[in-house]
Amino acid sequence: MSGAEWATEHALALLRKLWGEGKSVREIAQQIGVSRGAVVAKVHRIGLPGRPSPIQRSPEAQAARASERLRRAAVARVMGEQWPRARDQRPSLPKPLPAVEPVPRGKSEPCCWVMVEGGRGKPWLYCDAPSLPGKPLCAVHHARAIKPRELLVKGGSR
Repeated sequence: MSGAEWATEHALALLRKLWGEGKSVREIAQQIGVSRGAVVAKVHRIGLPGRPSPIQRSPEAQAARASERLRRAAVARVMGEQWPRARDQRPSLPKPLPAVEPVPRGKSEPCCWVMVEGGRGKPWLYCDAPSLPGKPLCAVHHARAIKPRELLVKGGSR
């Protein structure tokens, strides 16, 4: 069934019927012809009642989980923290870094065209030829990077 057919009353009625019968999400998805995620999303969107988890835990496993939760809470109390922390006691986000002002470019600044990319311990290598006044690139790299206006006009050659 395609996405357009998923919203038909027939498909929704079938979903409600199979959900009410207690069929698994996988079985419903196979019968309707959509993914399991689509079934889960549609069930959530149309507000069908939830179900208990199909994972059956033994009483020993349930007791072990409860015991672990109690142990963690006790450790947190001993360490001087509440468990779980109240919303206003949670750590705040790190402060943003201060804004960096751009360095004004003068006539003597070198070209910043990257000749060799660095990384992983290798240095970045730049052209270092004198840049054009008020520009970050030298004449050669400026001509390579900036297209003339006539080439940018519709119908111009590329």
